[in-house]
Amino acid sequence: MELVERYLQAVNGYLPKPQAADIIAELKDSLLSQIEERESALGRALTEAEQQALLKQSGHPLLVAGRYLPQQHLIGPSVFPLWWYSQRLMLTIIGIVYGVLAGIDMVSSHNPVQSLMQAAFGYAGTALVYMAIITLLFWLFERYQVRLGFLDNWQPAKLAPVKDRLHIKRSEALFELVVGVLFLFWWCGWLKFPALFIHDDAVVPFQLASAWTPYWWPILALGIADVVLAGINLLRPYWSRDRLLLHILLNVIGIGLSYALFQHDVLVTVAAAGVQAGVDTLEIGRYGNVAVLLNKLVHGVLVVLMLVYVIEMIADIRRLLRYLQR
Repeated sequence: MELVERYLQAVNGYLPKPQAADIIAELKDSLLSQIEERESALGRALTEAEQQALLKQSGHPLLVAGRYLPQQHLIGPSVFPLWWYSQRLMLTIIGIVYGVLAGIDMVSSHNPVQSLMQAAFGYAGTALVYMAIITLLFWLFERYQVRLGFLDNWQPAKLAPVKDRLHIKRSEALFELVVGVLFLFWWCGWLKFPALFIHDDAVVPFQLASAWTPYWWPILALGIADVVLAGINLLRPYWSRDRLLLHILLNVIGIGLSYALFQHDVLVTVAAAGVQAGVDTLEIGRYGNVAVLLNKLVHGVLVVLMLVYVIEMIADIRRLLRYLQR
């Protein structure tokens, strides 16, 4: 019944998470009952073409999801799943655009914190405008009963394959491998990236403070382990119990190292003329404010990194539980 599972997966994609599990269970029982009745009447199992005909008779996954949702005050159940999907897609696209622009602005700006705040407020304002526009369009669609052709001319055979939660996308493994190798080359000093910023029309270099020195070897070991794991995942793109346990352990170590570094006030120093080599200080004349901002930015990156580690660890624990239930 792979086709039924693909159909249920498609319906699930249009449902709000809190109600999705119960609705999918109810819909699955209904579909399986219909298939069982057909098979009993025919005295044989349904062919794939007959299964497609039954699913097509049930309706497009988007419309089916709408039937199970309560009546909305502004957007009715017939178009609510498509409205909800459109909103999420729009928010994602705008988030990517503003994220890229914010990254570029933070690199070239004298005040990266201000650039980040401007991007956040700009994203919020733009998102609200487009949410209102999309809501108005869907309200008009429903009010004037506009029919969308793809809701009628769809083919069950073209539904996406059922996702295997333990499968690893090779593209993700390759990306992690490439990023990990570049990081190791940089960390070992074999690859140089320009660490410069412009202040008062002058080029000022900055560098990691001595606070990183005690963690050099642990970070190197963590980086090597991540690269090795990414390489194994690329060759064998399915999570195993041992690899999941290793990934959870690496995330825990990553959280510990990030938190330990976060405790240091000075993580980046400005290598300006007149500053004694090896001295970590934020009070370096006219570059002091810039150094403070750079350190705040690095501390913010560490907070984000810890959140990423936590999210990955939760995902790994869920995969491990799913693996053990097999």
